[in-house]
Amino acid sequence: MYEAFAAELGHVIREARHRAGLRQDKVAEALHLSVPLYARMERGKLIPSVAVLRDLCITLNVTPGVLLQLTAPRAPMDAASKEDLVLLRALLCRARALPEARFQSFLTLLDSLEDA
Repeated sequence: MYEAFAAELGHVIREARHRAGLRQDKVAEALHLSVPLYARMERGKLIPSVAVLRDLCITLNVTPGVLLQLTAPRAPMDAASKEDLVLLRALLCRARALPEARFQSFLTLLDSLEDA
């Protein structure tokens, strides 16, 4: 049972890495692991610790549920949604930097635009 789980987890990790467009060496570096050790994970010869699994999820931008096959992977974002995400992050950073009174005015403005 351990071997089957390790093999399936390795396959899912490899697929998530491919979807993220990353090479093994870059993921290994982000996890502070050697490439051979990371490669053993992808080959299903090693199950990552909880801490490595957490860092793997962050690096590959997937949830633990996806890696453990509890949920389906998200569809990759298209270029427009990536651009929207960048713009939303910039807007959020600017909004967070506003003084409280101006931030409240900003929220009121958003509410009025939503009602229009």
